[in-house]
Amino acid sequence: MSYTYTLPAKPHARGAQGEVYFATRSDGHEVAVKVASEHPSAAAALASEVEMLKACAKADVIGVVEVLDFVRIQGRPALVMPRYPRHLGEWLQGVLDAPTADSLGEILEKCGQLARILSAVHRVRHGGAAMLHRDVKPENVFLDHDGQLVLGDFGGAMGIDGLRAVELAVFGTPMWAPFDQILPGRAMPDPTWDTYALCVILFAGLTKARPAYQADPRGLLTSRGRELWETARKATSTEAAESRTLRAAFHTKRKGASAADLVDFTGRSALTKGDRKALDGGIAQLAGLAGLDPRRIQMLQRGCWNLLVRGLSPASHPSPPNRYRDAEELAEQLEDLQSIVQATTSSQRQDRLRSLVGSTMELDALTDRGELASLVSDGPRWGLWIALTAVVGAAAGGWMFRAEIEGAVRQAGLLGTDGQITIPGRIVTLAGDNVSVPSFMLDRNEVTLRRWAECVTSEQCEDKGETGELPVTGLSFDEASTFCTWAGGRLPSEAEYRAATAGGPWPWGQDSPTCAHAIALGCDGLAPVGSTPLGTSEEGVLDLAGNAWEWSSEGLLLGGSADSGSSELGRRGRIEPTEEQVPPTLAGVRCAYDL
Repeated sequence: MSYTYTLPAKPHARGAQGEVYFATRSDGHEVAVKVASEHPSAAAALASEVEMLKACAKADVIGVVEVLDFVRIQGRPALVMPRYPRHLGEWLQGVLDAPTADSLGEILEKCGQLARILSAVHRVRHGGAAMLHRDVKPENVFLDHDGQLVLGDFGGAMGIDGLRAVELAVFGTPMWAPFDQILPGRAMPDPTWDTYALCVILFAGLTKARPAYQADPRGLLTSRGRELWETARKATSTEAAESRTLRAAFHTKRKGASAADLVDFTGRSALTKGDRKALDGGIAQLAGLAGLDPRRIQMLQRGCWNLLVRGLSPASHPSPPNRYRDAEELAEQLEDLQSIVQATTSSQRQDRLRSLVGSTMELDALTDRGELASLVSDGPRWGLWIALTAVVGAAAGGWMFRAEIEGAVRQAGLLGTDGQITIPGRIVTLAGDNVSVPSFMLDRNEVTLRRWAECVTSEQCEDKGETGELPVTGLSFDEASTFCTWAGGRLPSEAEYRAATAGGPWPWGQDSPTCAHAIALGCDGLAPVGSTPLGTSEEGVLDLAGNAWEWSSEGLLLGGSADSGSSELGRRGRIEPTEEQVPPTLAGVRCAYDL
C-alpha cells in the first residue's frame, strides 16, 4: 500500500545530513520522517542508513528502528520510521531529577538492554563486514510504548573489514564517543567505540555527570589533539551550514594523524580519583533509596568501578582487559550488577510482606496503597503470592479486615480472580482442578544458564561452562531433578505441564505456530528465554513450546525444542528416553512449586 505524509512546517530536529519531522501518515498514524538535506552527500548517507537497518531486520535483530517506508518528499529521499514516545536522554533526565527506589536497578537494566542490542548489531554482516553504529548516545536510543529500548540513527553505521586503518569523516558525538574514534585522520574501526559510549551513558546515569576526561579531555591530549578536539566539538554542535565548514576544516587538520599523535596515554588511567568519588557517592545515594545494605552497596561500587575502568580505557587494542570488544560480555556484567539490586530489594519486600501477614497487629498497613505499591513493585525474576483468606482468617473481625484489604488491593489492580494478591515475578500460580492436578506454581521461563550457574556456585550442580539468558540444556533427568530440589521446588508432572498450556493445541491458543510463537520450525537455534512473547500462555507462562525440551517428574521430555516441527510443539511434544539413551542435546528444565 502506498502512503502519503503530511509534515509540519518546522522539523523536530535538524542535523548535518537532514531534518527529522513528526509527521502524519495518510491512514492517520503518527510517524517520524527523516528527510535528507540538499547537500550532495546526504542522499547517499540516508540510503546507506536504510540498507543498514534492512540488514538488521533481515538478521532478526530485536531493538533496532524499523524502516516503514523509503520515499521522496519534495524531491529529497526520506526515511519513514515509527514515532516513539521519548528517547533515553529524556528518560534518564527524569530519573536524575527525581530518583526512586527503583532507579538504580532501572539504570542498570536499561544499559544491559542496550548492550544486548549492540551485541546483536555487531553480529550483523553487511557486505561481508561486521556492523558498527558509531553514534551511541541517549538521543539516538528510543523507548517504545512498553518501555523497551530501540536503537536508531544508523546514519554513520559502517562495516568493519578486518584490522585495517582507514580514512574516516568525522562522525559521532565528542561528549560520548572515545577519542580514537573522533580525532585521528586514520583510524581502525572498532566495536569498542560503541561499548565505550554505552559506558559513558552508565557513568552519567549513576553520577549525573560525565567522566572527567570525557567532559574535558585536554589533560589526555597533545597540543595538536587539543586543537582538533575543539574543532570537532564545535562541528558536531552547530547548525548544518557552519557544521559542514568546520567538518571540512577538521578533516584537513587531522589528515594522516593517528591516535598516538593526538592522545598521550602515558601514566593515564580511564578514570580519576574524582570520578571514583562521584561514582561511589552516586551509587550510595541510589542504593540508599533502594534500601540496600552496606555490604551490597560496596559490591555495587566495586563492580561498577571495575566495569567502567575497563570500558572507558583511553586506548583500545585486541588484548583484554582493555574495553569490551564483545558487547555480550558487557551485558552479562551489567545484568550481574542488576541482580545484586533485585535480590536485595526482593528479599526485603518479601520479608516485609511476611511480617504483615504474620502479625494481625499490622494488617491495617495492607490497606495503605502507598505501602502496598512500594512492596509489590518488583523485578521480573521474583514473586510472592498471599491468599487473602489466609491473611484475614487469623484476625479477629476478619471480614471487616478482608473488605478493607480487598478494596485497596482491587484499586491497586493486584487482586486476581482467584482471590489472591499477585506480585508479578519469576513464578506464576496456576489453578489446577484440585483433584488430579491441585493448584501449583511454575517457573515463568525455562531455567537459564544464569540460574544454573547459581546452583553451580552452591556446589549442587555440575558446571556447564556458560552463563547468560539462554536455557540450560543437555541435562539428564537426575540433573534436572537436583536443580529443582536445590531451587526449593520439584519437576512438574506431565498433567501439570498440560494444565499450564490451558487446554489448547498450543500454549497461546488456536493460531498455527510461527517463529514468533516458538523457537522452533527451523528458526535460528536456541534463543534467550522469553524471546517469543506471542507464544505466552493465557496464564503468562513463556516457552512452553520450543527452545528447550523440559523434563517432567515421569521422566518424559515435553514441549518440543528449537529443532522441532509443529507436530512436536506444546502439548504434542513428548519424548520418553530409555535409560540407555544420552539426554538429548536440547533437554532443559523448568521447576514447579507446591502452594
